[in-house]
Parts: sequence; structure tokens; C-alpha cells
Amino acid sequence: EIRFLELEHFAKEHIVTIVPNFTLSEPLHLIRGDFGNFETALPVKVPLWVAISLKKSKKCNIHPPSWLQPTALETILRQEQDDKSNLSVIPEFFFEISALMLHHAPDDLRDPKRIRFLVADISNVRASKIRSFIQSNINTRDVNIVKFNHLTLMEITKLRPTTIQVLENLQQLAPQAKLNSTQDRLDALSDRNTQSQNLETPVPSTIP
Repeated sequence: EIRFLELEHFAKEHIVTIVPNFTLSEPLHLIRGDFGNFETALPVKVPLWVAISLKKSKKCNIHPPSWLQPTALETILRQEQDDKSNLSVIPEFFFEISALMLHHAPDDLRDPKRIRFLVADISNVRASKIRSFIQSNINTRDVNIVKFNHLTLMEITKLRPTTIQVLENLQQLAPQAKLNSTQDRLDALSDRNTQSQNLETPVPSTIP
């Protein structure tokens, strides 16, 4: 089971571009590869966790991903609002990277307040559609599987506990519901037979 801190850890491995304000002739030797050299004002790619560490030390500015701009987020929001039946494809670790950038590098974002509201709106619209999908599956009594497309790991992690509980409850109720439905049909058939018998013309005991 993936937890929220693990998702943040995965998101921090995402490669971003920074502009350092220092010079380091030796590259950084990390598990996933070498990063650098670093020269003042020259962009260089590093994992997000390195960028955040340097940002905390005031050693760099972080270039946000192209999608973490107000205009790009407005486009994503419109797509989510226009398509009532499906979730849109959004970048990997969309919510985690947004939160990390807003927390650690708001001064590197264009209109961080607007970005915060747009990310929240996107999250709310997607959550509303997910709830509708679950309700639709419940209404059709398909309690064996609930299928979603384009869920993020964050959304899966949030959904898993409640969705599993709902499905388990429905599966427990399903046999009784089936039994009740069968009994209802038998009762209805019995009622129809009784009514049919009452409507039959009685056979006279004697013929004049």
C-alpha cells in the first residue's frame, strides 16, 4: 500500500531545470546518475529533491514544469469540466509536484495564488466525477469491480480505503439482495396463480 509520504518521495525524483547562482566544476554523483557541472546562471537539470535542497540554501531558482502555469492549468480545468464522463490525462505526480513547488518555491511561480486555486479546482472537479462514477457502479449493482481511467497515484491512495469498504459492504449485501429478489418473484408468481384460480368459471356439479 502506497502512502502519501512515499508519493512525495517518488515525485521528488522528477527531473526539473534549475538556474544555479554558484559554480561547481564537479558533477553530483547520485544513484540515478551524474548531474552538473554547475555554473552561475546556466540552466541545468537535477532531481526535484536536489532543486528543493539548493532552493532552501538560496543557491538556485527552479524552473516550474510547463504545465504549472496559470494558462496551462486553466486549459486542464476546462477539459475536466467539459468531459463529464471521463477523467483527463494529467502529468505524472501532478498534485505532488504542484504542492512541493507551491511550498518550497512560490517565488519561482507566475501568480502562485492563482495556481493554488486552479490546482484545487482541478482536484475538486476530478473528485466529483470519481464520486459519480462510483455511484453509477453502485446503482448498476456491479459490485465486483469499479474501473477508472487516468487516475493519479494520489487519487488512488485517497480512494482505496473508502472504495474497498464500499465494495465489501455491497458484496455482503448482494447475496441477500439476490435472495430477496428471488423470493419476490416467487411471491408474485404465487399471487398470479391465486388470482387466476379465483377468476376461473366454476364447474357446475350437475348439468340440467
